[in-house]
Amino acid sequence: MIVFFVSLILSYLVMSIAEYTLHRWTMHKRFFPKGWFDDVFENHAILHHKDERVDLNIDLPIWYHLILSSPVILVLAYFSIPALLGWLTIMVYHSYLWTKAHRAIHELEVNWMVWRPFYWKMYDHH
Repeated sequence: MIVFFVSLILSYLVMSIAEYTLHRWTMHKRFFPKGWFDDVFENHAILHHKDERVDLNIDLPIWYHLILSSPVILVLAYFSIPALLGWLTIMVYHSYLWTKAHRAIHELEVNWMVWRPFYWKMYDHH
């Protein structure tokens, strides 16, 4: 049980760093050579932010997490099922939380997120 709880904490930290890194270096800057993953950069930085299209890059589906973290999932599945369950719990939590926050920020839905103290800080920095 202790492995699960430690995994939750470590997974949350890793997920936060991974989200920041991927978001900053692949979605706001052209990190990869031209022709590689162009749609990731263009859909997010240009169409979503610059052109203010709220039909792109709003939700963060769980399958994004599954694909991007598949190496982590395989390693954890081999070494520790409790650690794997902690990682998967944080993946689901992060996917749900970010989708709700992003939908509220873009006024696509009014949900519980807008009544949280940190919401307006997120809103201002988005």
